[in-house]
Amino acid sequence: MTAQKPKAVALLEELGLYSRNSPSICIIYGAPAVGKTTLMAKFLWGLADLGIPTFYIGTEPNLRLYNQLEKIKEKLPRVYKCGYREIAAVEYVDSYLPLLHKAVEVTGHCGEAVLVVDSITAVALHEQGRYLASTGRLDVLPIVRTMSSFANAMTQLIAGNIATKAISVYYVAQERPAIGQTYHGEPAAPSFAMRAQHNVQAVARLTIGPEGKRILKVVWHRISKYAGAAKEVQIEPLL
Repeated sequence: MTAQKPKAVALLEELGLYSRNSPSICIIYGAPAVGKTTLMAKFLWGLADLGIPTFYIGTEPNLRLYNQLEKIKEKLPRVYKCGYREIAAVEYVDSYLPLLHKAVEVTGHCGEAVLVVDSITAVALHEQGRYLASTGRLDVLPIVRTMSSFANAMTQLIAGNIATKAISVYYVAQERPAIGQTYHGEPAAPSFAMRAQHNVQAVARLTIGPEGKRILKVVWHRISKYAGAAKEVQIEPLL
């Protein structure tokens, strides 16, 4: 009798957001506290149960503040051996270069793996805090430009590393409404995702729909049959 596939793994497969034998870069975005971290944690735990090397890079301060990082660690191996290197499964970073180093380490040395960066948005907020502390300026344009350039460059590098491997990379991103607008409607994905779209497999948005149900919808996909597809996310409890 075949064992049932973990729910989160089956969900992402149905939406074309994961295929074990195919390399991909996907972006999962949504409003704060909608459940992005929990969804990706459950996804990684499910993959680990299937024997697939899984890596989680946390960047959000609340992951340490509320012990979420430790909860994610509990159900993953401490390290995975990729080639001749032992690589930690879970790590926290708060700046661009350590994030880039970890992403390159995983994608450069592993033949099969899944890597989640949670979130790419928080890295920019860390940099904004350092910029404010050193200059006293509140303008964010230099940080926004830096974030976009870094994310695009990292995506380009990762794409080259995983092209012939079974590696999937996921950027988690916060949804930010335009000035004066609410979260209602169908906002655009993070702008860096659109500019890097030639390297991205898919962009999906997690929302809370009617009756508090979470919905994961594919906003854009390289394969047209998946574009616009949506599934209810029934993963409880949330972290």
